[in-house]
Amino acid sequence: MMKLKKITAKGVVLAITCVCLSFGIGYGDTIKGTSNTPNYYFDGNDFEPITVYEVVDVDGNSKDLVLLRDLTRFGYALNWDGTSRTIDITHSTKEQIAQTTVIKKGMTVKLSDIKTNFYTDESIDTYIANGLSFIALERLPYAYYDYLPDSWARPYIFSLNAKGYFYNDHKSFGEIVTAEQLSTTIANILNDKFVSFKRAAYIKLGQSDFEGVRDAGVFNGFSISSGASITRETMTRIGKNMLDMLQVDYTMYGDVTSGYADRENVSEAALNSVDLFYNAGILTVNTDGNLMPKNKVSAQEAGVILSKMLEKFGQMDAIVPYTGERADLSTFKLVDGAYDITGFTKPIILSDEEPKLTLYGVSLRSIKDVLTLEIDQDYASMGGIYAKQTLYPQITQVDIILKSGETIQKQMGKMPNFNYIGSGNYRTVIQVAPPVQGMNESSKYIQLNEIDSIIIHAPNDIALRFKM
Repeated sequence: MMKLKKITAKGVVLAITCVCLSFGIGYGDTIKGTSNTPNYYFDGNDFEPITVYEVVDVDGNSKDLVLLRDLTRFGYALNWDGTSRTIDITHSTKEQIAQTTVIKKGMTVKLSDIKTNFYTDESIDTYIANGLSFIALERLPYAYYDYLPDSWARPYIFSLNAKGYFYNDHKSFGEIVTAEQLSTTIANILNDKFVSFKRAAYIKLGQSDFEGVRDAGVFNGFSISSGASITRETMTRIGKNMLDMLQVDYTMYGDVTSGYADRENVSEAALNSVDLFYNAGILTVNTDGNLMPKNKVSAQEAGVILSKMLEKFGQMDAIVPYTGERADLSTFKLVDGAYDITGFTKPIILSDEEPKLTLYGVSLRSIKDVLTLEIDQDYASMGGIYAKQTLYPQITQVDIILKSGETIQKQMGKMPNFNYIGSGNYRTVIQVAPPVQGMNESSKYIQLNEIDSIIIHAPNDIALRFKM
């Protein structure tokens, strides 16, 4: 049954506190420049670009950092307590913008003895450059990243995500993957599927995921370093070892004559595994009929190979579009221009015309004193459900009707947060009460018991009212 739900949790105070430690740690060396990838921060009503600095260390490893003082652009004030060496992040207005020194390419960045804490007791590393504080972009709440796998890879990556398997540390799916980066995804799969693989056991010993999967036999038959890139033929050898560990019968694909044109380019040691993955339809050829076994794989291609392997051999259900019954809007009463939805047991068809739209579920949650409306819905169907247009949801606005009679309008913003949840639909998140209090009318804090109803605006002037 799909219905509007109320979920509550204990609140917390929004603050960022820096605690002084008695040691200093060096990190990396220089700022390479600003990131070319668009990144956005939620400012209480919309999603605005935030500057991200790419820092590269002497070994070529990179990290995306954001300047703490840049948060003043989004309605925060930074208050420094010199005695306790504490930075408190408090509510402010956009007019109170802190002036900062220009960040130049080549500036030295070090990991500071200062720690940044917010929401939980977990400490976040703080980096220092020219006396200015930075934190990693990935640790910043309410940051949204403009990245997706290519359309051909999307259903497979989302399938892995739905099981909690896929891990992509660099937030870039087109980047060539290393053995170390791939190992976490492999470890997640084996920890769930292979009873003899105990991730907690090797982590307790201080081993990395690469060391854990290596010792378990994932790289049996060949030698590979943690930083080595992965080729297509290496992926098949890794995959075959995983199938052996999972005791999967793949003999039906072993004796088929393989038809890819560049079979002579496959290493002799990898020939059996490459043939197996080609015959099973896991690896495919290009328009010239070549498999390109020596090509290095990207994060998304490695994910696709693992996903297709798990699906092919019955280790994971394939994602398919929703094919069950849907309720028509005509079954609901239209009152004052909005359909009254008191609850529904099956998805609701909002439009049979382009852009088609089905609403699968609506949940209102209160987590850490922040009300969040989760909407499970289809995305634009032009070019297929996994096409580029799936970045943009069809429901982009809700009206919060308070018991006092006040109406507060909430917009999704340019970069809505979404997660693929299976069966062809996505979960879109609207923060009913965003973290920046008092910046504008839509940013006031709202309690669950203050809300009378919620009106969701869909395409073609369709509105649905959910009574609380």
